[in-house]
Amino acid sequence: MIRLETTTWGELEIFYEDLALEPADVVDAGWLLAGVARPLWGRHSVTVSTGPYAGRLLVPGRCVIDIDELVSGTVEALLPLAYSGIRHSEEPGLAGMAALPPWAALLNRYGELLYDYVSGGIDRRYLPRRWETTLPRGRIDLARTVGLHRARGRPDVLSCLVRELTEDTVFHRLLVSAAVRADRILGIASPPPGGLRALRRSLAAFTGVPFETSPDIRLARAELGHQADEHLVGLLDLAELIVKGVSALPESEVDREQPASVWINVESIFEQAVRRQVAELAAAPVRAGRGDGVELLHDGEPLAADPDVVVEDPGGVVIADAKYRRHGADVGRSELYQLMAHSTAYEARRAALVTPRMAASDNDRFLGTDSSGCGYDVVVVDANSPNALRAQLREWLVRSGVMLSNAGVSDEATSVLPAPAPA
Repeated sequence: MIRLETTTWGELEIFYEDLALEPADVVDAGWLLAGVARPLWGRHSVTVSTGPYAGRLLVPGRCVIDIDELVSGTVEALLPLAYSGIRHSEEPGLAGMAALPPWAALLNRYGELLYDYVSGGIDRRYLPRRWETTLPRGRIDLARTVGLHRARGRPDVLSCLVRELTEDTVFHRLLVSAAVRADRILGIASPPPGGLRALRRSLAAFTGVPFETSPDIRLARAELGHQADEHLVGLLDLAELIVKGVSALPESEVDREQPASVWINVESIFEQAVRRQVAELAAAPVRAGRGDGVELLHDGEPLAADPDVVVEDPGGVVIADAKYRRHGADVGRSELYQLMAHSTAYEARRAALVTPRMAASDNDRFLGTDSSGCGYDVVVVDANSPNALRAQLREWLVRSGVMLSNAGVSDEATSVLPAPAPA
């Protein structure tokens, strides 16, 4: 099996003389259907363009394509910052060096959190069940008992409606589905990552929960409720990432020994980490712009404004877009124009493009002020260092005149030195 390598937002050209590929080899691939990568077939080669993902793509019997993060260690460093309930993280010893591949960092973390959950006793709920039984229990459904059983000569059978205390909930089915997929990926790694043992010990607690290939994520979130403990919400978020990012499980034992496709939306993790850090630092409410009803145009076709970060500061709205792009601080006009359109829609007084540091020379810079008085910045952060990212965002908020929360004020006001260029 040939192994190839590319990066998030990268392009990989594969010549047919080196590897005989044709469209039929990937037409049913989960990663193709999910839009993780797009092949462009030419006369002499195929060019595979990847999106905002990191992971491993399998072309059965042909090759494995590893997609590396733009900044090595992004997922491992920012995953605990991106989702509630999984805040514990360790600062990397060397900037740009990851202890685990991005997919292994995600699956290991899920195994650890799942084990923490089952160690405290899994949640059981009273759920409605229908039993066809000879021993009466709960409420007897007379209409069904007479129409279904008595009418067919089975006078001893009753149709009963009961509320059963069970661990077989929609939430647990999602957790099990993610755990089985994670086990599938980690189980063939050599050497097996540490989270695999925790994952398998956790699965033993869900003996009464069946495995579902396509669990209902929306229903699982609704079942958990809006007031759920943040650790359970974080566990559900990771389970959703895994279920959506691991290709369908193999059916044959032969296929089980082959690598599997797994992908993670690194840009989404980067965006959420930036937004959550700003929310912790700022004293004002912070939200995502998507779905808040602000439109770019009025009295015409609907076109929503959707910046990644909206800060409702008393002194005026401040917005930001997080861009996990290969050009780093060298932002393009299209990205700036998009930010300016968002700024106009929100009547913002300050706006920024937050980018990862791709070179040692990348630094924050002020771009200028538009005709309405809104100032524009490029904010460069170290995507593989949680502490540096937090300090860099804090400095930008201070420069933008945003009131800080108690947590933000208590941070040490030290300047952040540029980190070495990512490998």
